[in-house]
Amino acid sequence: MSTEKNKAIMRELVNASNAGDPSRLHDVIRDVIADDFVGHAPGAPDFYGPDEYIEHLTAYHAAFPDVQNEIVDMVAEGDRIMQYYVWTGTHEGPFLGIPPTGRRVSVPAVAILRFRDGKLVEETDISDSLYMYQQLGVEMELKVPEA
Repeated sequence: MSTEKNKAIMRELVNASNAGDPSRLHDVIRDVIADDFVGHAPGAPDFYGPDEYIEHLTAYHAAFPDVQNEIVDMVAEGDRIMQYYVWTGTHEGPFLGIPPTGRRVSVPAVAILRFRDGKLVEETDISDSLYMYQQLGVEMELKVPEA
């Protein structure tokens, strides 16, 4: 697969996620996520294959029903894409143990994606979690270990 085709796959996945139609999103996921896929996201356990990818995004959409992802930049080389994006949404459901706050967040993130034969086989998301927690009004206590 060419890097342009892999980029097109990511745009299709993002567009399906943004559309708010779970059935369409599930169909796209089943088309583009490899059976041996593994996903890594901050604060969440790894998830595997299309079914767990759907579960992961379903929980995400339950917490932020109006979530939108905007691809800001995408760079591809070989079987990999690095995608800089910003996701926005209103916190209306539990998320990472945080009860709904009703606050709107805008979170910058980077995804490192690996493809094989036209399917996404690995995704590592890195987001600015501290910035998200601040926007949600979550107070965090930093503890420095004793020497």
